[in-house]
Amino acid sequence: LSRFVIAGKDLGPVAYYQIGGMAAINILLVLLFYKNIKISLVDENHAMAMGMRPKRVQYGLMIVVSFTAVVAFEAVGSILVVGLIVGPAVVAALLTKRLWIMLFMAPLLGIAASICGYSMAHQLNASGAGSVAVILGVFFAAALLVGPNGGLIARYKRRKRKYADFVMNLLLVHIWQHEVLGEAEDENLLGTIA
Repeated sequence: LSRFVIAGKDLGPVAYYQIGGMAAINILLVLLFYKNIKISLVDENHAMAMGMRPKRVQYGLMIVVSFTAVVAFEAVGSILVVGLIVGPAVVAALLTKRLWIMLFMAPLLGIAASICGYSMAHQLNASGAGSVAVILGVFFAAALLVGPNGGLIARYKRRKRKYADFVMNLLLVHIWQHEVLGEAEDENLLGTIA
């Protein structure tokens, strides 16, 4: 890594300052434009009705992500950049639907994946970037399986509950219909309902 040297004093890798500066810019922009970002991304028509310009917000986001990606490519390489841009955001989206929680959760997931991945790479004498990507894949698989919003288990339970509700409503309609038509004595017996 190229070093940041001032007056003969080594202050660390240049990449730390580049990525740190870009992270500060990203955090500042999100804090300043959170409302505009949220409204523009969630409901573009509502944003236009409020007098906002959602296309400008979207293009602004693309520009910031592009600058961030360029700075990150120089520091950590393409595998980690793609993995850390996509992975934590997708896992956070599977775990929550609130944007502000996603904005806190995604960086924490990225940090956790980095620590676990590099620890695994050190133990196995393997690629650090590949190990972080594998850990992100494990996080994704776990969130896909057990996540409360997009998890397969939660979807199965919701589908099963909807089916049970449908069957119960159908039964109640059947009983009510025969009560109204005066056929309850013949049709609403345990054997005929079954």
